[in-house]
Amino acid sequence: MKNFLSNFLLSCICLVVASCSNEVTIGGTAENSKEISLYSFDKGVKTLLQSAAVDKESGAFSLTAAIGEDGVYLLGLNDNALYPVYLESGDCVNLSFKENNVVLDP
Repeated sequence: MKNFLSNFLLSCICLVVASCSNEVTIGGTAENSKEISLYSFDKGVKTLLQSAAVDKESGAFSLTAAIGEDGVYLLGLNDNALYPVYLESGDCVNLSFKENNVVLDP
């Protein structure tokens, strides 16, 4: 039930964000993490765009951030592992972070 509610809320957020030209929403679950962060990456320098807390019980998170342009960004868990992800304005992405990998959820 918690997963259904989390997915429903994420879908509602995505509908609102899709109307905004330069925002993206990233949601999903992250095991054993306290925080997820989105970074831009340009000329070897990463810049924090937005962070969001991960729910302690369910592992669910939702992050909305303005991006400057379509391109590759970095997702970080607890500022340890960084995962590259290609984002376009208006994207709504649902991901599951499990152990040492990331899965794109439908």
